[in-house]
Amino acid sequence: MTTILLVENEDSLRALLVEILQRSGYAVHAVGTGPAALEFCGLYQDTIDVLITELVMGPISGIQLSTTLLWRYPGMRIIITSAHGVETLAPHVPAPKHIFMPKPFSGALLVDRLLEVSPDREPVAVESRE
Repeated sequence: MTTILLVENEDSLRALLVEILQRSGYAVHAVGTGPAALEFCGLYQDTIDVLITELVMGPISGIQLSTTLLWRYPGMRIIITSAHGVETLAPHVPAPKHIFMPKPFSGALLVDRLLEVSPDREPVAVESRE
């Protein structure tokens, strides 16, 4: 089973994304900030396959967080989400491990992106709840 670390600072969006991801068959660990993600990973003993993180959050950006976590999980794939344009992200992305998803996005699109980074996953039907 693919294990996801979700870092989203908006509580209601984080709860919705957790629901969508779990219904789609993923193991999900969710936190609201970069420091909380680092603390979680300091205690978590298994592998994180995919990091889904907001680009702009304080005090650690999604790029800073992903760069730090790649040292611990070198095979981890990253999905960066943001309401800001891709031009905000482009100068900082160490591709090909990063995929950018502009907000807003549907649950079905998120699952599609996860299938891109986890090709061994079989899709599960997800209703769009926009």
